[in-house]
Amino acid sequence: MRYSTKMLALGTAMGAALAFTGPADAATGKAFYKDKTVKWIIATGTGGGHDYYARLFSRHMEKALPGSTFVTINRPGAGHRIGANLIYAAKPNGLTIGNFTTGLIYAQIMNLKGMRFDLAKMSWIGKGASDIRVVSVAHDSK
Repeated sequence: MRYSTKMLALGTAMGAALAFTGPADAATGKAFYKDKTVKWIIATGTGGGHDYYARLFSRHMEKALPGSTFVTINRPGAGHRIGANLIYAAKPNGLTIGNFTTGLIYAQIMNLKGMRFDLAKMSWIGKGASDIRVVSVAHDSK
């Protein structure tokens, strides 16, 4: 399978970020994940972009953190809110990570139903893509 340079660079960056998150040094970080299972919650179904890079990075993370096991779990629905709710509800112990659309920023601003999380209170590792966000309103809106 062929991977783009951008995807491999992102995977390496995420691996480094995860290895250095929490513990004081790389050796301690690697030791923390040895014999542990990390759940990677994907807020979409299988086969799309979020699913693809979560599975790709999981394989590389297992190599970067020897002895660790990364399990990908797809939880699609409600515009990524189901998966994001699960990520937010997980114990903050470094063993659950996930990915979802950054469009949830707007869902939170609009107080959409079904959001049991606060994006500002989540710990962010990185972002797998860049996108431009624009909000437009009519000149007479209130």
